[in-house]
Amino acid sequence: MNKKRLQSFIQKYYLNGLVESATLSCSDNNIETDFITEDRSMMGHIKFNGLTIETGKYGIFNTSMFARMLSVLDENIDIHVVRIEDKPINLSLQSNGTVVTALLADLSVIPDVPKLAKIPDFGLSVDLTTEFVDKFIKSKAALPEADTFTIIPEENCKFVLGMSNTNTNRISLPVDANVTDPLMSSKVINSNLFKEILTSNKGTDGKVELSDAGLLRVTFNDQDYNATYYMKTIENE
Repeated sequence: MNKKRLQSFIQKYYLNGLVESATLSCSDNNIETDFITEDRSMMGHIKFNGLTIETGKYGIFNTSMFARMLSVLDENIDIHVVRIEDKPINLSLQSNGTVVTALLADLSVIPDVPKLAKIPDFGLSVDLTTEFVDKFIKSKAALPEADTFTIIPEENCKFVLGMSNTNTNRISLPVDANVTDPLMSSKVINSNLFKEILTSNKGTDGKVELSDAGLLRVTFNDQDYNATYYMKTIENE
């Protein structure tokens, strides 16, 4: 297995430490996982093609440690599941004589990820271009204290970092939006989460969709993987 591809999969659910625990489901040369942040404000699903681990479900409790251990290995790695009485207890990762043993967690200690009973209609959609992604990430770096941004669905739609009723530093980014809900109101989103989602999927075509019911969906798809993230808007938490 190519280590960089496995690291890319991990990066997309780990989100720079926002999600530590996940269950990896492996079958048919694919790895997928459902995941949720500790505060349960964001959840998602990642499926990566062409990553081969023995069929099964494996609990990763401390992704930070797993990622650090993985970095020790060379680019091509072999992964074996070690079991006791048919129960997986660790992953043995090997490359050029180096062996990393990563403990697996009981699935009962991994946070349950709820299924959305009903996905609302999305009344606004924006294609995530490379230019927009770069600008948003740079804008967040320029205003690190801006923990939220506001989507303003006017005729000229804008994503505004640092939006407030008082006089504040702010950055307004124009976007080409398709607004199909004429009653769509402005929504406030966690900018820290959104920035990590963009950073972890940089280079892949994506889309943002917003529902007036208070749900934001971000999706990415290419030949290697597909990823879906659901975030609550702030006023609906």
